[in-house]
Amino acid sequence: MMHYRLFFTLAVWMIAGLCVNILAQDTIVSKPKSDSTVNIAEYGNSLHFNQSDIRRLPFQKLSSFGMMAASAYQIKGDNTYYYGMASEGDNTYINGMQVRDASNFPVRLIESYNLYTRHAPINRGFTVGGITAIETLHPDEFLVQVDVNTDQAYNMQGTNGEILVNIPFTSKKNQQGNQGVPGILIAAKFATTNNTDPVWRKTQQLSSETLASLQTNPLSLDDFGSGTLQNAVFITEKDLVDQKVPENSGRTGFYPYIQLSLPILKNGMLQLGNYSTIDETQVYNLGNSIFNSNRNALQTRRNFDNFIHWKQQFKVNQKLSLSYDLHLQYSSYHQTTGDPEHGKDFFDYGYLGKFTNYKTPNYEIGSVTVDSQAYNNVWVLNSWDFDTLVTFKPSNINPELAVYTSNYFDFYADQPDSHFQNMDQIILNGGLINGGQPQSVYGLFNNTGTFTSGYQEIKNDIIRAQLQINADYKIHHFTIGGEYNRETRSHYALNPNNLWGLMRGMTNYHLHQLDKSNPEIVMWEGSVDTINYYRKFDAVSQTEFSKNLRKALGMPVDGLEYILIDSYDKENNTIEYYDKHGKRHTAHTPDNLLSMNLFTANELLNGGLPLVNYAGYDHTGQMTSGNDPYSFFSDFSINATKPTYWSGFVQDEFNWKNLHVTIGLRVDVYDANRPVLKDDYSLFEINSVAEVQNQGAIEFIRPSNIGGNYFVYVDRVKEPSRVVGYRNDNKWFNADGIEIQDPTILDVGNGISPSLKNPEIQSLQGEWTPDMTFQDYKRTTNFLPQINIDYTLIDRINFYLNYSSFTQNPTSYNNFRPEQYYYWSSYSQWNIIENPNLKPMMAEKFFTGVKSRVWKNLVVDLSFISTTIYNMISLKSYVGAYPSTYVTLYNDPHPVTTNGFEARINYISTTGTGFFGGLNATKLFTDEEYPFKIAVSDLVINTNAGYQFGNKNNFRGPSWANVKALHGLSATVYYQYRRGIPYYSTRDVGGYLYSGVKHTPNINLFNLNIQKDISLGTKAMMNVYLTIENVFNFQNVYDVYSYTGKPDDDGLLTSYDFQNFIDHQLNPDSFRLLYQLHLYDPTFYGTPRIWRVGVIFRY
Repeated sequence: MMHYRLFFTLAVWMIAGLCVNILAQDTIVSKPKSDSTVNIAEYGNSLHFNQSDIRRLPFQKLSSFGMMAASAYQIKGDNTYYYGMASEGDNTYINGMQVRDASNFPVRLIESYNLYTRHAPINRGFTVGGITAIETLHPDEFLVQVDVNTDQAYNMQGTNGEILVNIPFTSKKNQQGNQGVPGILIAAKFATTNNTDPVWRKTQQLSSETLASLQTNPLSLDDFGSGTLQNAVFITEKDLVDQKVPENSGRTGFYPYIQLSLPILKNGMLQLGNYSTIDETQVYNLGNSIFNSNRNALQTRRNFDNFIHWKQQFKVNQKLSLSYDLHLQYSSYHQTTGDPEHGKDFFDYGYLGKFTNYKTPNYEIGSVTVDSQAYNNVWVLNSWDFDTLVTFKPSNINPELAVYTSNYFDFYADQPDSHFQNMDQIILNGGLINGGQPQSVYGLFNNTGTFTSGYQEIKNDIIRAQLQINADYKIHHFTIGGEYNRETRSHYALNPNNLWGLMRGMTNYHLHQLDKSNPEIVMWEGSVDTINYYRKFDAVSQTEFSKNLRKALGMPVDGLEYILIDSYDKENNTIEYYDKHGKRHTAHTPDNLLSMNLFTANELLNGGLPLVNYAGYDHTGQMTSGNDPYSFFSDFSINATKPTYWSGFVQDEFNWKNLHVTIGLRVDVYDANRPVLKDDYSLFEINSVAEVQNQGAIEFIRPSNIGGNYFVYVDRVKEPSRVVGYRNDNKWFNADGIEIQDPTILDVGNGISPSLKNPEIQSLQGEWTPDMTFQDYKRTTNFLPQINIDYTLIDRINFYLNYSSFTQNPTSYNNFRPEQYYYWSSYSQWNIIENPNLKPMMAEKFFTGVKSRVWKNLVVDLSFISTTIYNMISLKSYVGAYPSTYVTLYNDPHPVTTNGFEARINYISTTGTGFFGGLNATKLFTDEEYPFKIAVSDLVINTNAGYQFGNKNNFRGPSWANVKALHGLSATVYYQYRRGIPYYSTRDVGGYLYSGVKHTPNINLFNLNIQKDISLGTKAMMNVYLTIENVFNFQNVYDVYSYTGKPDDDGLLTSYDFQNFIDHQLNPDSFRLLYQLHLYDPTFYGTPRIWRVGVIFRY
């Protein structure tokens, strides 16, 4: 019922504001100009704010300004939805410069903000959501402005600051004609916060005393003394304290913007600019939140957007004027994510210290023949690797990790037998070795010392050019132009903690056998007593890592030294090894002995269980260049992804009497520039029906509905004897030509078996060539008509119809990953296979309605809405694919249509003073067959209301209220009510048995902004403001668990089916406590009440 009360409150606010506005008509001090009439035809075409409007908005970040638009809502994060479609992609333009992330752009330098959600300028595109166009301040006059504010919430504190300096190189009055003013604009934003995702829900964390105790003593002996237990599994309520701010979840950033404006010619302007994003974020990790938050990953961003913009205008005659715009842009985005301490020091990840293995040769009584001489009942060496003892010297590189092993060795200091005779005993009994991670606590939380297991580096470069020509001829405004974009996407990802296990397995792999062809006879008291064998050097099985390591140590590549890789002492630069006689030695190493250069790419790809994932980088993390898309199959290099996309557009806009028409055509072209599968259902070429018939190897009767180009499936791949079915694209048929839904029916005992053209080729090696599997991406072209017609009747009523269409290019899971095809059996079983053949989504938007200025500047707009999305990207399992079924993303052929109605009522202040406000309600009817492909909230009501009194020169208010305290005072409130989004409810805790469709809880949001301008003389001004987001601290919930419909209960703890499982945990009470904490997911919850207090100084 709360939202009804708020509607009532807002209604009272609006009525009161209108009353004050009316009273002010006859008692205006200094009599400012009366309100001009709203242009009913232009009203509502975009959401427009100037800098004065922006200061009054009850939002702080640029990414939230769009919430003022009809239908707008946010689910979580900065992505805003308009008419159920997410505003993703590069949807923000700053002075024509396309910016990927403008969420932290300094807002005080914005001169003009326009958001287009219904239709957009034809020269903007490549997104199906809203498009934001920003113009910065013009260099007309000298200006210095400083804005400082602080954020305060229950679980978040932050400080933000903006500085702006606008310096014209000459005064405006000295310019002649339409020549612009040269100048430089410098602005920057600084922001720091200790919580990037504050939520209203309160939770708990370990007390500092308990955490310190666990970090010092993570292990204890079990009740039988035969193993260890993690102390973390026994925490109780008394070990917890209320949490205010999550540890290590903050961000610090610097966001500068600079622009140089030079009027080179009388009617031309050259602009050069840069916007940069430089920040560091401690990435919140729910798994680390209780025991291990100090190891949250650190993400750094270095983004640079640069542009050159040239514009020139010509007036040919009274009827014709021309202008053209040339925009060139280069953007570079670089992001790294890794351990906060180790970064790119990959061999520090998981390093505990020096482990020394003490080995002794192992013998058995046996009989051997040497040089035709038989020796019976002699001691015969069968292994050099009988471990008798392991010693451990901890390192200071990862002290919280090393303490696990130190604890373990302390427990069994006098009992090495069965406890640390070898590395396996240490692992089995709860200790750790290099590269090891502590066992998680009940599988719910990472234990103390667990380090960030991955490192990632992303580098994207974008070149963009746009040319636009405008011509005004009589009543027509023509626009023609084009745009070209080329991206270079590179990435490198590594799992460093697995390096130690890989090195352990590869260092001496070639020395595991004994050289029994060269025995060594040992005499004792005149007779043969012992037969020894040296290790056998096997050149074939020796890894490149082993060769390179030996070279780095100065050892012969073909030597018999057995290197103890875990004995590497990083602090003292030593390592130990056994010579061929079994004697242990210590060798000195160069600084930083271990490096990624010791490995080959194939070794790190690890037969389909990879430690690396790269493109545009080599396997060591160094950037590369290359253009051969198939180079991986010869040298394991993978080139950067380089999609290109361009557009051409033409538009005519004209007015004829009361009719306004805009008609245009935009053509978007997308080329992924990468190989794609020739057949989504097979890595290898399949024979068609006609080809099998021509070969004559199998006799079969082709059903009449089966085409000659259909693919043939047989009883077995090699030496087939009969046809069992057919396939045409993704439609399957049995041997009789009857269409079937389940292709596994064609499995007659040997798997689903296509008739292969080359059945002997079963891998992407040897005689295989890329053209057998891949083909070039087929360029996608979309024709996007734009039509806008409106007719104005007696300046008060306007009828309109708008149709527009947009594309949005795929950006994720669409890389060409040759290693996935090369190691198909491993990747297809456990991973989503990327699909480089994804096509752009396309959206159509249709609006028709009527808007009317019913009283003064009170405008009512009623409209019908219809949106359709084509080529929606969804998950699909390709059942029946060869060699195996796999899961990937694909373009769903079923369009998703949403219809609806919208009502907008707005009172517009055209003077910047007095009352302003509006109520926008959007009701959508989603596609019943596909309700979950887009996160559609089917009812959104956005309202706002405010009043600005003005200053002493244009004060708007009753004369009795004309007191100095009200000069420069304004207040704005914003309220949103929206229905939750749909989800599948389930009948089981696991979420597999669907029971129907429900909606997440409804959302309420109430924001407030109050500010006051204070004059500090003729040229200086101070503005003091207060912004409160979520004034009433609504406990908004964005997501729930499917079984219970609650955000903090998935049903497991109370489910009868799981009580036995819970009771068999080491400590059931601790498990219940930790499981309840584990259910807390910040992504489920909205923000709490946030107070923002700030001051702006302007000169």
